[in-house]
Order: sequence, then C-alpha cells, then structure tokens
Amino acid sequence: MKSRVALGVSIRYLDILMMKRQLDLLQQSHERNIRALKDSRALLAQGRGLKSDTLRSFIAVENLRSSVSYLKNTIEVSGIELKRLIGLDEPQELELTDELESDIQTNRNEFLSIDEALEIAKTNRNDLNVQQLALELQQQKLSATKAELLPKLSIIGQYQVQAQADNLKFNEYVWPRTSFLGLQLSVPIYSGGRSKSRISQARIIGEQEQLRLNDLKDEVNTTLANIISKWKEASSQLEIQITTVQSAELNHQMTEDRFKNGLGSRLELTDAELALTQAKINYLQALYNLRILHTELQHALGLLEL
Repeated sequence: MKSRVALGVSIRYLDILMMKRQLDLLQQSHERNIRALKDSRALLAQGRGLKSDTLRSFIAVENLRSSVSYLKNTIEVSGIELKRLIGLDEPQELELTDELESDIQTNRNEFLSIDEALEIAKTNRNDLNVQQLALELQQQKLSATKAELLPKLSIIGQYQVQAQADNLKFNEYVWPRTSFLGLQLSVPIYSGGRSKSRISQARIIGEQEQLRLNDLKDEVNTTLANIISKWKEASSQLEIQITTVQSAELNHQMTEDRFKNGLGSRLELTDAELALTQAKINYLQALYNLRILHTELQHALGLLEL
C-alpha cells in the first residue's frame, strides 16, 4: 500500500510540474500573439495588411487564451487531488519546488537490463515476497497433513503426592507418593479416507500458490520489459527534441530578423512562433515521459516507498 500511495503521489506531482511548465509556455506564446494581433490591426488600419491575417491572429490569441484557462483549472484540480493523496486539508496551499529536469541525467544513467531489474524486483517487491511466503506456508501445511498418517509414540508419566486429615497439623501428615511412567503407541489404520483427502487438498492448494507465484513473476517480467523498452525510446526522443528546440529557436530568430527588416511576413513569423512553442511542448513531454517511466520503474522494482 505504501508503494502504491508513493506511486500515486509521484505521478500526480510530476503531472502538476508538467502542466505548470506548459502553462508558462502557453502564456509566453499568448503574449507574443497579442503583440502580433496589435501589429496586424495596425497594418490593416494603414492599408498595408490583410484582413485575413488579422483574423488569423485573433483566432490564435483566443485559442491560446482558452488553453491557458483550461490548463489553470486542470492544475487547480490536480493540486486538490495531490493534497487528498498526501492527507492535507484543502485550504492549505502547496508550493512545488522541484523542476521537471531534476536528476534527469542521473535517471538516464540508471538504465538496467531486464535480468538485472528482475533480480532487484525479486528482492524488493513485497507482493513477490508475500506470495513466496504463502507458498512456503502451504508446503508446511502439506507436511503437517502427511504426518497424520505416521504412527505416533507418546511418553506419558505422572508423579503425585497426596494426604488427607481433619486438622491443620501439617508436620504430622503422612504423605504417600505414587508415580508411573509409560509409552503409548498409536498407529492410524483407517480414517475413512479423510487424511488422504486433506493431503490431496493441501497439495492442490500448494500447486495453486505456485502457479500464482509464477504468474506474478511473469507479470513483473513483462512490466519491467515494457518499461525498459519505453525508457530507451523516451531517452532517444529527448535527444531528438533537444535538437528540434534548438532548430526551432534558430528559425524563429531568423524569421523575426527578416520580419523586422521588411523581408518577411507576419504570417511567417506567426508560423515560426507556433513551431517554436510546439517544439518546446514536445521537449517537455519527452522530459515528462522519462520522469514518469523512471518512477514506474522504481515502483516495479519495489524501491518506491513513502
């Protein structure tokens, strides 16, 4: 349960970090588009711009304003859910101090093979340990049930001191002593098949526990393989997005310079700005995916706890 709560808190925390970074980007894009709309209206008033360019800028501004409003509301709802998960009262405010890039290089260097991950999981995952204990318990019960078919040898004995009188003169009492010691052997001959039936039931339950353990190991193995495979892809995507953002920034700078020198149109600058915003959002998504996969891997390994 601690591991599941830790996973829920971690994912919700990363969700909010991701959305706050997206909100910053969208607000910056919204401000740039407002400036672009003002420029388009000024050019239209001077007869140097097209009405369609102004309309396009207006639509972009309104779409971004809607996205910013929606994202703010989603962040607020996610914050309420995070406070519920960690047991805080709703009026209390939360301030997230981590960055989405925190420990990202360290996490990427923790890449494991499936065999290494499975060995770590076998040691640390509580559900695997609990199922292993359940199997061992059933094996002990099976051994105890089989022992009922064996002869039983018991040692019995008694030592007794007794006296009887009608006064309390203990020093005058006579204390006769009696004792005996013996062996008792009982051999089970016939029990109507009850013992064999209990043995069969215990053996079947033991086989069921073994099957559950095998299924759980297969499930863990599949989960780890899936996470590690996605981790490799997410790491590659992060490298690609870093390059894409650098290219989009350069393209935006060049397009802005062309526009300022009268060599480019507002439409080209708007497209370059949109491409830059989208590239940064894709970069954040790649970062987020890598952080989420690292958290899920820690949970799958049994290392994520409160």
